[in-house]
Amino acid sequence: MSFAELQSLLMLVMRLSLGIDADEGIATRFGDPGDPWMGGDLACLHRPMAPDDMVCAHLWLPCGTPIVVSNLERPGTAICIVGDRGPYGAKDRPWQAILDLSPRMAEAIDLDGHDRVRMVYRLPPARVADRPTTPIWLEDARRRAKQRASGAAPDS
Repeated sequence: MSFAELQSLLMLVMRLSLGIDADEGIATRFGDPGDPWMGGDLACLHRPMAPDDMVCAHLWLPCGTPIVVSNLERPGTAICIVGDRGPYGAKDRPWQAILDLSPRMAEAIDLDGHDRVRMVYRLPPARVADRPTTPIWLEDARRRAKQRASGAAPDS
């Protein structure tokens, strides 16, 4: 895990522990013709982004974090994942955006250039396969009980 990934995760855990799980601000669209972000460069998900991906760029949320984005100016809500870092702002923007949305995501929430949005984020759920279903001590106790019941010599 890189320092930037660790910093992002700590920032998210700190905010969630304080009960902060949402932000409001300006969202913009990236991926217009000529945008280098869609040029096949690897993003933080370690694969090139495509205009059809439901992804966004955020400055500090960990890559892979699911976000529910709602347009506050027009009806539209969709779920995306953080796929890269940004937005870094541009000289022609007098505001600081909190999200850059892929073309498909911008279309899903009816984004018109730049709109106010609300984003709600959660920690990515741990995969069930990554966690043991029963504690090891309980598995050992069950194994020893079966061995005693069958008359086999117990393992030490």
